[in-house]
Amino acid sequence: MTGPGLVVLEIYSLTYFSPRDEENLFSWLGSVPAVEKIKGEGDSIYLSVATTLGDNDLSELISIFTRYGIDMAQLSVFDDGRFPWLRKKGMFWYEPIFG
Repeated sequence: MTGPGLVVLEIYSLTYFSPRDEENLFSWLGSVPAVEKIKGEGDSIYLSVATTLGDNDLSELISIFTRYGIDMAQLSVFDDGRFPWLRKKGMFWYEPIFG
């Protein structure tokens, strides 16, 4: 955590398949209300995400991370009891997040 109510997630080693693919990633990230800041530094993109995110925000992050092959284990930071569905074994996100 880097500040009150924020978690920083890192996206690294992405492969974009076209300029529009990159634009779509940033557009999609920017459409998630809980994503408060997107910062590129070197080969990484850092997302400052509000810890008060809701179900829809977390679902979108799971979708984005799945689509772009981003390390999903870091989403386990949101496993604080507010999202019981996150721990549902057998769902496509369970293994990538919890191993």
